[in-house]
Amino acid sequence: MPDAARREKLREDASTSWYWCDESCGAIHVGHTRMGEREKHRMFEDLAADLPDMPIKLREQATRKQVAEVAGARPIRLKELEEGLKHPEGLETLGKVLRAYRVRLGVAMPTG
Repeated sequence: MPDAARREKLREDASTSWYWCDESCGAIHVGHTRMGEREKHRMFEDLAADLPDMPIKLREQATRKQVAEVAGARPIRLKELEEGLKHPEGLETLGKVLRAYRVRLGVAMPTG
């Protein structure tokens, strides 16, 4: 995603604030007003960019090995899932991980 598109996405999210770090690193620093709150729902605009973040957030402080054991998947598959759905077993691993977390995926259908 180009930088301009990322900045626009940040601007659209009312719970997000960001600024350019002119002090030392020159990077964009991002903050959320919903930090510490458990997400109740999430909309995906770009599956390739948004989906890998979900298992990382769900995992919290658990190790990949711990999650993989509960989910019945190999830790390497969980690592690959967190890096994207490029591996052929990615969707199967996603299903196992979501079941372990008791998370269900849904879609928002257009109305009208």
